[in-house]
Amino acid sequence: MPKGKIPTYYQTHPPDLATIEALRLAGLQSADGQRVAAVFKLRTGDREHLSGIYRRADAVPLQVKKNTSACSRDVWKSPRPLARRPVPRPSEKRPPPSLTATASSARADGFKSMS
Repeated sequence: MPKGKIPTYYQTHPPDLATIEALRLAGLQSADGQRVAAVFKLRTGDREHLSGIYRRADAVPLQVKKNTSACSRDVWKSPRPLARRPVPRPSEKRPPPSLTATASSARADGFKSMS
């Protein structure tokens, strides 16, 4: 069906048509090669949601695809840790610059020396 001929529904659509989300909730998925039956526009407040809707009669039971590759299995089991800045080791810690730039007559803790 040419792009110009796809019907568009606003705010509501016939019960024999469903979005992908509604199909998944019903345990269905669109068939391989199934084209969008219509376009659905839903406006809520200042937002507009646009999605394709499919014929429920052409949908097939939902199949969970299992990927057996080791790489994807590891990624989905545990997320990768976020990149972090290197933390200096205790022996490498330096005092903040504000404490090292104090006057020679004042100590780092703010008290004047007795000399």
